Amino acid sequence: MKIIKNLLFITLTSAFLMSCGEKPETRKYSEYSEFSFNDVTTMYNLEGNHYYVQFYSETCPHCENTKSSLFDYLDKFKENKVSTKVYIFNAYSSGSDQGQAVRLNFKVKPDGASQESLIEEMNTNKPQTVGETYWFGIPCVYEISDGKYQSFLIGSESIKDLYSKLK
Repeated sequence: MKIIKNLLFITLTSAFLMSCGEKPETRKYSEYSEFSFNDVTTMYNLEGNHYYVQFYSETCPHCENTKSSLFDYLDKFKENKVSTKVYIFNAYSSGSDQGQAVRLNFKVKPDGASQESLIEEMNTNKPQTVGETYWFGIPCVYEISDGKYQSFLIGSESIKDLYSKLK
C-alpha cells in the first residue's frame, strides 16, 4: 500500500509540475511562409521601409525558445493588430551545406575582433548589403530601415523581449 501511495504521489507531483511549465510550440515555420524569403542577399531589399529579419534554423534549440513569441507576433500582424513587418529566414545549421552557403554571403569577421566591436562597426557604417554585414549566429534579428542596417539582436531572451514590445 505504501508503494502505491508513493507512486501516486510521484505521478501527481510530476503531472502538476509539467502543467506549470511552458507548453511545447506546435506551430511550424512553414505555416508562416508568407513572411519568409529565399535569397539572403535580398535582405536589405524586402518590401517595406522598416522591418525586422529573424534568422533561425529548424534544428536550433535556442530558436525553439523564440518560436512562440515570433509566431504570436506574426499572427498579430496577420490580424492587423501590429504594423511592423517581420521576415523570417532559415539559415540552417552551420554544419550543413545550406547553412555554410548562407554564412558565406556575410562579411568575414577579422581575427581577434570582438562581437561588440563588430556590432558597433555596423551601427556606425549602416550596411546596405549582406556582404557588408557580419554574421554572429542564431537566433538573431536584424532591423532594416530604408534599405540600411539599423540594429542587431542575438539570443532568445532579447528576441522574445523585442516581440513583446514591437508594435
